[in-house]
Amino acid sequence: MRWLSILTLIRLATANQAHDTLAERVPDPLTVANFDETLENGYHVVEFFSPYCPHCTHLFPNWVEFYEQSIANNAPYKIHQVDCVNSGDLCDRENIRYYPMVRFYGPHSQLLASMTENSKDAVTLTKFADEQMMIWSDVQLDENVKVPANTLIDKDDLLASLRGSFDKPRLVSFWPTTDDQLNDDTFQNSFKENFVFRFMNIFQFRNVWNLALKSIVSKIGDEDKIDFHFFNCKSHEHVCRFFGFDELLDYNDVVPRVVLFLPNKVSNNAINYNHHTDTLPSMKSAINSLTQWTYRTLINYELHDMKFNDIRNFIDAQTKLPSRGEISDLLDYSKVAFVLINDPKTQVDEDAQILNYLIQDIADLNSNVFLFRTSDLQTVSRFLADQEHNLLDNYIHYQDEGTNDDAVNTKYSEHMFISRTRSSYPTLIAIKAGSIYTTVYKSFMSKDIRDAEKLLAFIKGNYLPVMTHLNDDTFDTLFPSHFDVTSNDKTEKVVLSITDFQPKQLFDVEFHNSFVYHKHIVNKNKHIFENIESKRAKKHAAVKKLRDKDASSDDIIMKLREEIDTDYTTPKNNIITAYTDLNTLKELVEKHGWSNVDIDMFHTGDVLVIDRFKNQYWRTTGDGDQLTIDKPNQTVTFLHDMILGKKLKNSIRLSNVSVLMRIIQIWTALIVTAIMYKLFRSWRLHRGVSHEKFRGLGILDLPNDGKFD
Repeated sequence: MRWLSILTLIRLATANQAHDTLAERVPDPLTVANFDETLENGYHVVEFFSPYCPHCTHLFPNWVEFYEQSIANNAPYKIHQVDCVNSGDLCDRENIRYYPMVRFYGPHSQLLASMTENSKDAVTLTKFADEQMMIWSDVQLDENVKVPANTLIDKDDLLASLRGSFDKPRLVSFWPTTDDQLNDDTFQNSFKENFVFRFMNIFQFRNVWNLALKSIVSKIGDEDKIDFHFFNCKSHEHVCRFFGFDELLDYNDVVPRVVLFLPNKVSNNAINYNHHTDTLPSMKSAINSLTQWTYRTLINYELHDMKFNDIRNFIDAQTKLPSRGEISDLLDYSKVAFVLINDPKTQVDEDAQILNYLIQDIADLNSNVFLFRTSDLQTVSRFLADQEHNLLDNYIHYQDEGTNDDAVNTKYSEHMFISRTRSSYPTLIAIKAGSIYTTVYKSFMSKDIRDAEKLLAFIKGNYLPVMTHLNDDTFDTLFPSHFDVTSNDKTEKVVLSITDFQPKQLFDVEFHNSFVYHKHIVNKNKHIFENIESKRAKKHAAVKKLRDKDASSDDIIMKLREEIDTDYTTPKNNIITAYTDLNTLKELVEKHGWSNVDIDMFHTGDVLVIDRFKNQYWRTTGDGDQLTIDKPNQTVTFLHDMILGKKLKNSIRLSNVSVLMRIIQIWTALIVTAIMYKLFRSWRLHRGVSHEKFRGLGILDLPNDGKFD
C-alpha cells in the first residue's frame, strides 16, 4: 500500500512538471485588470478554463500546439487564456457556464462567437478561428454591427402578413423574448448590456441573423426588395402557438425561428425556415444556409411564365459537354430546376397552382432547387432532342486509355427517346447545371399534374445535382439518416472521387464524375427500355393467342388494358457523384464513425462507391482492380452489374456493429421468434378446437363415428 501511494505521488509530480513545462510556452492568463485593454484592438481567441477541470487538462497540450502554430503561421488573431479560479469575477462577467469554453472576440472585447465543436484539438481550434476571422474581418465593427433595417413587428402587422396584404416579402425572426427585452433599441446590444444575450443560442443566432441579412441584400442586389423584422413570442403567446413555435414559449435558451412571408398570396404565403442553424456544422454554414434559402424561395414564389432559354441560362443546363482534356474550368453544379411546361392553347390556372403548394416542401430541401414555368414548347422540345443526340451519339463513347470496352453500345434511338419523354401537357421536367440529361415527369391526365404527393416524390427523387463537393455541409444530404420510401431506394450509391484540388487533376475528376453519371443513366434507361419492349411483346403475343383461340372480346379487352410500367424516373440503381480531398474525408470518417475506412489506403485519384443507405462501400472492381478517375469506363462497368441485378463483389463494411448492438439484435430476433411461435401455437390450438366443433356430435352426444371410450 505504501509503495502504491509513493507511485501515485510520483505520477502526480511528473504530470504537474509536464504541465508546468507546457505552461511556460504560452502567455500568462488574462485577468480582469488587463482583459479589456488586451482585447481593445484586433481579433482574439480566448479559452476560459479551470485548473481542476479534467477536460481542460486534456485540452492543454492541444491548446499549446494551437498557440505555437498560430505564431508560426502569423495568424491574424491573438490567443489567450483566462483562469476562472483566479479570475472568477471576470468569468462571471463574461457569463462562463462550463469549462473549457473557447470564444472569439473582436475589437473593444466584443464577443462574436463561441466554439460549439465538442472535439477540441489544434485542427478544430484553427478551423474555428480561421472561419470566424473570415466572417468578421469584412464586417465593420464599431459599437454595433451595421446591418440592413431590421425592426420589431407588432402583432397586427404580422397578422396582415398572414393575409398577404403587403407589397413586398418579409423575413421575420421569432424570438423567445418579450418586447421589453428585445426591441429596436436593444436588438444590437452586447451580451453585457442585454442579459437575454447571455443565453448562447440567442446570442449566436443574433450574430447569424445580422450577417445573413447583409448577405441576403448582397445576393438579391437591392435592400428595397425585402423587409426584415423580428417578433417576440413571450409578449404574444397565442400568435407563436398558432405558428407551432411552442419551444420559444417553454424555454429560454433556444434558437429563434424564421418565417418568410410572401406578398399577394391568399394562402401558403408563410414559408418556414426548417433547417435549424444550431445543427449546422459552423456559423458560416448557418449564414450561407439562411441566405441561400431566402434567395431561392423568393425566386420560387414568383413563378412567372418565362422564356425557356432564360431558365436554361440561369441554371447553366447544357446540350453539349466537353470531353476529357477539353475542360478548362470547374462548373457550378449546384443548381437544379423543376420547370412546369404548359401548352398555351390548353393551359388553365389550376395547372400552375399546384406549384404554389410545393414551395414549402421545396424550401425544406437542403439543395439549390428552383421552380419555374414556361409555355415555350418548341424550344423545350428542341433542347431535349439536342441533349439526347449529343449524349448518345458523342459524349458516352469516350474510351479508357488502352481499352476497347463499352458497357453500352448505343446510338440515338427515336423510339427510346419518345418512350422516356412522352407526356401530355402540362408536365414537369428536371434540368441540372452541367448536365445534358433531363428527366421528364409522365403526365397523361390532368390528375397526374395535380397530384401533389406524386409530384413531390418526383422532385425528391431528382433534386440532387450531378456533382457535389462532399464536406461537413453536404454529408447529411448525400448520406441521409432518414430513408424516404416515396423517393429513395436501398440500391442508391454515391460515387466519390478523391482530389487534391489542383486544376489539372480536378478537371480529370470533373470529367470522370460527369461521364460516369451520364453513361450510367444511359445504361439504366436502356435496361428499362428493353424491359418495357419485352413486356409489350409478351402482351401482344398473349393478345394474338387469345384471338387465335376465338376468345371472348371481354377477355381480349381485359388483356389489352393491362398496364405496362413505363417509368424512367425510378430511384432504383440511381447514383450521385461527389468529390473531396483526403483531409476532409479523414475528418468525416472520424466524425461519422466509419471505423473500417482506412484513409492510409487511399490516394489522390482513387474512386470509392458508397451505399447511401447501407453500411458498405467498394474501392475495387470484382477482379480486384482499384477504381480510379483515369478509367471512368471501369467505374461504369462496375455499376452496370448493379443495373443487371448482379451482386457487387469486394464490398467492405463502413463500420462494425458494436458488441452491444449485436447483443440487442440477437435478443430482438429471439423475442420476435418466441412471439411468432406462441402466436402460431395459439392459432393451431384454435384451429384444432374449431375443427372438432365442426365435426359435430351424434344424437346421444357421442362422437358421430359411433365409437365409445
